[in-house]
Amino acid sequence: MIIETDALAQNDLKVKFPVESVRDSDDIYHLMINGVTRKYRKKSIIYREGERSVSIYYVIKGRVKTSKWNVDGKELITGLYKVKDFLGNSAIITFGRYEETAEAMLDSELAVISIPDFEKMLLQIPFLANKLYSNQIVNMLDNQVRMMNIAYGTVRQKVINALLTFMEKYNTGRDSNFEIDVSRHNLAALAGVARESVIRTLSDLRDEGIIQIGESKIRITCIKRLVLECDFTKINSNR
Repeated sequence: MIIETDALAQNDLKVKFPVESVRDSDDIYHLMINGVTRKYRKKSIIYREGERSVSIYYVIKGRVKTSKWNVDGKELITGLYKVKDFLGNSAIITFGRYEETAEAMLDSELAVISIPDFEKMLLQIPFLANKLYSNQIVNMLDNQVRMMNIAYGTVRQKVINALLTFMEKYNTGRDSNFEIDVSRHNLAALAGVARESVIRTLSDLRDEGIIQIGESKIRITCIKRLVLECDFTKINSNR
């Protein structure tokens, strides 16, 4: 379900950007919250793979995932997005079509920027262009490592890497008591394994005292043991 702001109800996707004062991520955020926004309920689709791209999105509130499906209908999560992240921007260089499907993981609010306005922003805001470029490089390298893990890692390694990926992405305050709020379905879709395999692996990790499992949340109690099992995993401090 989509809840539209007044601006969107008037079908006004264009925003005038006061770009001259933008110097950092906080400036970008304040720019976006004053523009055109949409609110999405949890599990609402933001855009679908193959649709013609007309807008770029920016997360103001909530969490978003992007996914692809194989011919058997199995989902593979290709990206996780948090507050202050852009998504859909790769459509600019992919012949005007979205390459993935984007879905709200929580109730979320996103800024909506038309592609012409976004292209103007890239030209007028050097900080934004540089940040998107560096993020693209990091994401590309991370995905290469992740694909190697999915192809050659054990089921246990795949699930552990998925847990650490969620932890790294959403525990921005580096809280030692942070709880991962993720469904077994999404964990399986990120790990590239069956849901049943996720459930078994989580039970093993719980019995070993490495994690604690609540009704819908997971807390890692010994992150060092998980990292040691996955030498391809590194917790970055600057994501």
